[in-house]
Amino acid sequence: PVAGIEQSPGFTSYTPFTITQANAPSLKAGANTVDFVVDNVAAPGYTGLRVFSAQAPAGIPAAVVTGPQSREASAGDTVTFTAQGYGTAPVTYTWFKDGVAIPGVTGPVLTLTGVSASSSGSYTVSAVNPLGASAPSAPAVLRILSLVPGFGSTGLAADGTQLEDGAEDTRYVLSVNPDGAADAPAVVHTTTVFPISDNTWLGVSDTSKWISSRVDSVQAPAGDYVYKTTLNLTGYEPASTVITGSWTSDNVGKAIRVNGAATGLSNTGDFKNLTSFRIDDSNANFVSGVNTIEFVVENTTSGYTALRVDGLRALAVGGTATGTVPTVTIQLSGAGKPVLNVAGTAGATYTIQRSTSLGTAESPWASVGQAVVPAGGTVQFEDSTAPAGRAFYRLVIP
Repeated sequence: PVAGIEQSPGFTSYTPFTITQANAPSLKAGANTVDFVVDNVAAPGYTGLRVFSAQAPAGIPAAVVTGPQSREASAGDTVTFTAQGYGTAPVTYTWFKDGVAIPGVTGPVLTLTGVSASSSGSYTVSAVNPLGASAPSAPAVLRILSLVPGFGSTGLAADGTQLEDGAEDTRYVLSVNPDGAADAPAVVHTTTVFPISDNTWLGVSDTSKWISSRVDSVQAPAGDYVYKTTLNLTGYEPASTVITGSWTSDNVGKAIRVNGAATGLSNTGDFKNLTSFRIDDSNANFVSGVNTIEFVVENTTSGYTALRVDGLRALAVGGTATGTVPTVTIQLSGAGKPVLNVAGTAGATYTIQRSTSLGTAESPWASVGQAVVPAGGTVQFEDSTAPAGRAFYRLVIP
């Protein structure tokens, strides 16, 4: 608590306050949290908070508190990077792609619409105020990957349209089925009766539907139901695969498994809300060819049970690179930063990784950007975030 700062109930005027290290010794350099505690004495009843013209003191340099995060996308997606800055107002932002300032963007959000291969690269941001510009944030690497077809959310046809209630969702089978034969196709749950018609379960949308062992699961036996779908990575680089989506279930979603191995992902069985998930080479072992993805749902007692998976998609580096073996030459830019000249197969995308000690434990290989080779066969990449001193680079070839 900050000594001496209280405000008596009086909703028609403001009570001034000042916070310094004199009354808040825990203040420190960088980001601090400030909590306003309001006591609603006669609950239930009206309560609220209004803070007017709260400002940090003058003389605080700009800094990036939270920088953008690396991510993957497919061609045509809209990608958003966000940042949070700190310092004496006003604070604006300068965004960079591969070390080059992006004109016209001065806010904490960078939106890239309709991304393509040329959008891949390393994105950083600097916070700016009257005292100057901060150092750039850690780089966020945007990778443009291929969308793997034949894979999608529950209750949808291959073209993305909704299946009718009672229709078989042939992309999902019940490999373990307490309610009937194993490997029977899952069925789209009826939406016209409880628990969907009254929104006890998450309501109907265009992007997914509930599936179960039967059209109305009111008498479904207790037990673990395992819904299996497949992902065919023939022609793709398995280690590059990223699956994203969200899911919910009745009851608990005990696990998501890839090729029979647990990913460590689950949900609480909150059937009104979706739980997001991500599967990549950090929690799954993908293989070339057909992979199995299983969603394990526990029906704790006889009665309603179902699964819903929304926004499910898989991205990966498509195909095996053929043609020119890539080569790299390095020179220094006018600012003293390494510039990599990458020559290779036109259209190929190579991930650029850096280490200061050839990938030892002290400095493991880390991705700093991508080189998308144009028709001419050569592309330049400037490592604007390279540290002073020695650095090593390598290309990861799809």
